[in-house]
Amino acid sequence: MAEINQNAKIYQSTDINLIFKITNDINIEGYNAYWGLYKTDKKTEEVVHKTTSNVDEITVHSDKFVIHLKAGDTNIATGNYYHEARLTDSDGLTNVVSKGIIMVEKSLTHK
Repeated sequence: MAEINQNAKIYQSTDINLIFKITNDINIEGYNAYWGLYKTDKKTEEVVHKTTSNVDEITVHSDKFVIHLKAGDTNIATGNYYHEARLTDSDGLTNVVSKGIIMVEKSLTHK
């Protein structure tokens, strides 16, 4: 179920939705989700995290989940970051479903 090399490029201080499609035929609606962004040299140092506990942070649909990043979340140093997403079903079974690198670039229009 885990999808590796789910890489993306985002820009500093911008709002963005990261969409993760589920590739096997299971309905994940009602699952809990957790997503974390970490410094690549220290995968234990979390920079940003989102959970379904906060409704406006992650939304879960039948075949995808969406991470809602606000400009304040992406107002971080430029560079490469490691990210990982985890889903938990109603029985409490947890699986890593996505991981990869997110490159944060400077926005030329951000002052």
